[in-house]
Amino acid sequence: MSDIETAVKASRQIEDLLEIQYHAKGRGLHEKLTSVEFRLPRQILRHARYIASVRNAVVHDDNETIRDHTRSKAARDEIVAFLTAPKPAAAKIVGPIKHSGDQTTSKPASRPIAINLRGLFATVAVMAGMVLLGFAILGILANTAQTQVPQTQRAPQGPSICRKSVKA
Repeated sequence: MSDIETAVKASRQIEDLLEIQYHAKGRGLHEKLTSVEFRLPRQILRHARYIASVRNAVVHDDNETIRDHTRSKAARDEIVAFLTAPKPAAAKIVGPIKHSGDQTTSKPASRPIAINLRGLFATVAVMAGMVLLGFAILGILANTAQTQVPQTQRAPQGPSICRKSVKA
């Protein structure tokens, strides 16, 4: 099997598993990994990016070959083993909880929350922009709502108490 064929098959196998197991989106392996990177362990992500880089180099660069077949095969095998391993249940139901009525309900077991930092920062940035836009609109409305009082309706102005009288 040629290097190109080996690299493409490994990449395609990982892409398919990512689509099935994690609903990854994107055109290639790098994009699919980016779409689910917050849900994958760092080592698996690193190995998968290595496979994607090797595949891109072999396919797109002239005279490029897979330099370390052992490392590539080991990385692919570890990724495939992880992606095909059975996943734990999403939410286990624990015993009944009594509330202040006669009704009995159950709650899901607690589980760690995966945080997508890029998404969090993007959301915060959008919200901050919306707040600034709101303040800008309020400022514009406040400026247009102020009407000038005609000169005849203004209060009469007497002598200023701030003037100093100069005696000669």
